[in-house]
Amino acid sequence: MLFFLGKGFQVIAHDRLGHGRSDQTDTGNDMDTYAADVAALIRELDLRDAVHIGHSTGGGEGIRYVARSEPGRGRPRPWTCSTRPSFFVDID
Repeated sequence: MLFFLGKGFQVIAHDRLGHGRSDQTDTGNDMDTYAADVAALIRELDLRDAVHIGHSTGGGEGIRYVARSEPGRGRPRPWTCSTRPSFFVDID
C-alpha cells in the first residue's frame, strides 16, 4: 500500500468482517458478504473507477466485488496470490 501511496494514489484499506478490529462473528464470513461490505464502502465514499488490489482472501473478495459492481465503480486489475473464487471446480 505504501508503494501506491508514494506514487500519488489514494489508498484505502478496510477492516474485513471477522478480521483485525472488526466484529468477530459466526456468520457473514464468506465472499458474498465480504464483497457486499466493499460495495457499501465504495458507495459510501462515492468512489469511481477504483482499482482494487487484493492478496489472498482479499484477492477473491476483490474479484467477487468487481464482477458484481455497479458500472464505473471498479476496474479489474491483477490480483496477487488470490484465493480462487468458489465457482471454479477441480476435475480429476
